[in-house]
Amino acid sequence: MDYNEVEPFGEQRAELRNGVLCSFIGLANDCKKEGGERFQAADFMSYTETPKEKQLTEEEKEAELDKIFR
Repeated sequence: MDYNEVEPFGEQRAELRNGVLCSFIGLANDCKKEGGERFQAADFMSYTETPKEKQLTEEEKEAELDKIFR
């Protein structure tokens, strides 16, 4: 569904909202992970997939910019 890409809704959105709230509470109380890192929203989300960094070619970059500045 294309609209979901622009304006997320449903359980994934609810998970993100909860993760942001929990990480904010952790930051406000100066809580840290075992390694000394601060909490992120994804740390509190029960199902997340780490997005893979996609390396864009020059043509793909130009196409993305064309979409933005049309």
